[in-house]
Amino acid sequence: MITATANKIEAILYLKGKPLSLGEIAEYAACDRATVEEGIIELIDNYAHRDGALEVVETPAGYCLQLRSDYHELV
Repeated sequence: MITATANKIEAILYLKGKPLSLGEIAEYAACDRATVEEGIIELIDNYAHRDGALEVVETPAGYCLQLRSDYHELV
């Protein structure tokens, strides 16, 4: 089961639709960076075990919720 903080981070990543730094996520989520780091790790792990089209990844610009590469031809 995913924590409330991870759910909030997931919503933020979805709504912003662009990579965000840990600091930006912490500001939007109104929590500290350590809590965001834990939530991001939880989300990455959760999405890695789903058989779905989305994933949470770290990019050079920050963390984002994105379409898995297997589905890029749909875009």
